[in-house]
Amino acid sequence: MLQATYPQSIVSYCHGRFQTQIRQPHTLILSVKHRLKLDPTHNYLAERGLLPQTIQTFGLGFCRSGLLKGHIAIPIHSATGTLVAYAACLPKKVFVYQERYITTNNGNGQNDNVFNLHRAISESSATPLIIVPGFFDAIRIWQLGCHRVVALAATEISWSQVYHILHHLKSPYRQIALLFDETPRGRAGREEALHMLSRYTFVRYFELPEEGLRPECLTAKDLRLIGLLTSP
Repeated sequence: MLQATYPQSIVSYCHGRFQTQIRQPHTLILSVKHRLKLDPTHNYLAERGLLPQTIQTFGLGFCRSGLLKGHIAIPIHSATGTLVAYAACLPKKVFVYQERYITTNNGNGQNDNVFNLHRAISESSATPLIIVPGFFDAIRIWQLGCHRVVALAATEISWSQVYHILHHLKSPYRQIALLFDETPRGRAGREEALHMLSRYTFVRYFELPEEGLRPECLTAKDLRLIGLLTSP
């Protein structure tokens, strides 16, 4: 039986340098006191294939004032459901964006938290936990019916995130599935996540069928073919 215990090295990383390390060079960490007012009807969200129910569930919307003015904001919660951060992207036609973060807990939101973990852990443990790099990867896969999905907000996983994922997957039959971008950086991140997580639990990884493909681009048929989606 797998036990929810971890070596001191993970705990020390969790409470050490990974809390303050900024993984991405364009990331901005700021403090906010209030929930942002967002417009969920912005065309960009529909252009990314998101349905109104999905937009409402994840609290997505366009920010018209404040630090994230002109950005699509994505709320990030802790494993207990507390709002800890906002991620943001510019609503451009080309879906390549510079991420910015605003945190509500003095800068500890980005590396400690795993996006959508609070929803994923409430789902049945009969299906594997799917780990993807990006927010929209997770949101799209959730919309297709795989509700046990989380995002790292980067192509690299941190020891802090490893700790949080394993700590909240308390079932002795926990399984993890890795879906990363089919790019050199994505493959490197996938190998790193596989190496770090497989020391403590069963992990599967899937290679996407085309170079450059992102998990966000997968269809329900694709997820059924690899066994991650069983519903019709």
